[in-house]
Amino acid sequence: MQIAYLIVAHHQPHHFARLIKTLDGPECAFFIHIDAKVDETAFREAVKGFGNVVFMEHRIEVTWGGFSLVEATLALLHAAVSFGPSFHRFCLLSGSDFPIKPNARILADFNSTREFMRVDRKLKFGEDTPHNRYVGVYWFIDSADALLKNLSGTRMRQPYHYIGLYHGSAWWALTRDCVEYILRFVSSNDGEFYSFFRATLCSDEIFFHSIVKQSPFASRITHDFETAPDQAEYFRCNEHGCHYIDWNAPSGSLPKVLDPQDFHRLLHSNSLFARKFDEQRSGGLIRMLESALTSTTPGLDAEDRPKRKPGLETHPADDQFVIREAGSDQVYYLNPTAALILEFCDGEHSVGEITTLVREAYSLPDEPHFRRTDSVVAVARGHALRVLQYALAITALRSTGSPVTMHRPESSYSPLRGRQRTVALNSFNRASQAGSSLTCAITNLPPPFSAVTSAKIDSTSWMEFAVTVLFRRRTLAAW
Repeated sequence: MQIAYLIVAHHQPHHFARLIKTLDGPECAFFIHIDAKVDETAFREAVKGFGNVVFMEHRIEVTWGGFSLVEATLALLHAAVSFGPSFHRFCLLSGSDFPIKPNARILADFNSTREFMRVDRKLKFGEDTPHNRYVGVYWFIDSADALLKNLSGTRMRQPYHYIGLYHGSAWWALTRDCVEYILRFVSSNDGEFYSFFRATLCSDEIFFHSIVKQSPFASRITHDFETAPDQAEYFRCNEHGCHYIDWNAPSGSLPKVLDPQDFHRLLHSNSLFARKFDEQRSGGLIRMLESALTSTTPGLDAEDRPKRKPGLETHPADDQFVIREAGSDQVYYLNPTAALILEFCDGEHSVGEITTLVREAYSLPDEPHFRRTDSVVAVARGHALRVLQYALAITALRSTGSPVTMHRPESSYSPLRGRQRTVALNSFNRASQAGSSLTCAITNLPPPFSAVTSAKIDSTSWMEFAVTVLFRRRTLAAW
């Protein structure tokens, strides 16, 4: 194992499970702290099948802005470090985070001596600015005494002189050497250091940063305002250590709750993770990211933007569209859904965006389900062909003039005219040679048991259409 993920969560157990499922691998383990104010049963149930998830037995009631979050984080660090020497990276995440890069990329970036942390400012006593007030006055955020809690922010306090205090982003990923240094520092300065930060606002954004900044590891910090060549550009940047966090959105609460419009910004950023994600408002984006990160199809991923080939003529005909390629006798018949996808192949929409648009347009389920009765590998499980899986599922496409069956991708099966037809794909060499049956089912459609013999293929074998016509042959669109 190489990565210890430290996760603090208090809500969204379903998203929590998706986070762990996406990050899971033989190179990592997860150490979980669930806020003591909530029932953790749903969280435990959501990941009960994972053998590399460790829940903290002693839980702390975490209050926003209070020292309680630092205590929860320290508990996670102690648990992960004592688990064994195999971890060389300790990554702090919240239950509202999600990866935006594949695990291989995360592992590669973490296999370095960099300290993924963002430090934005040095705090100064005596200067009445919002961030300086975090340490310049007393805060009693975690106090159970209502009277004492109400005094928060009203009483000046003495400066802390032992080390400089720095403020930055609360989420980080540090090397083992750095983490062990932090724990030794805390152990040797437990009394006064703890006491000071117990009365500090948002201490999780200062506590660890101040220690690392005065440590031998300071020069390894990835995002440090003191070394940034352009201060204005530095603060416009939404990259915080290894996280993408949008504090620069023009309106609404901050940081911004991310949505599908952020998809390309996330994929093209240098960050490995992002926040904040809300199960409802970020649902489409999460699905796009899941598909992008789990793609197994070579040569095509969520960032690709398929572009309709030039010279295609489209002619509507009853309940289908006839596509003719200029200068060729090749003719294709597409049902309305397939034609819609081809329309989206404009070089502007990415595969991930097309997937989401089609899924939402037809109210399709989040996850497809397959049934296989043959040894054929389900090559379309990857993200690249989910567009086809969802919407070209049973597409009306032909290359010779033979009619085909057309089905609408709806929640309940509804055939168009109920015709069963066969299509001949003369260019489909693999099917011609195989001479065996291929079967694949989507749960909300009837079992499309299809027999491939010679150069004929039943139209319900959507996977063969996908691979042959729109991926391998790239007949209508290229990327």
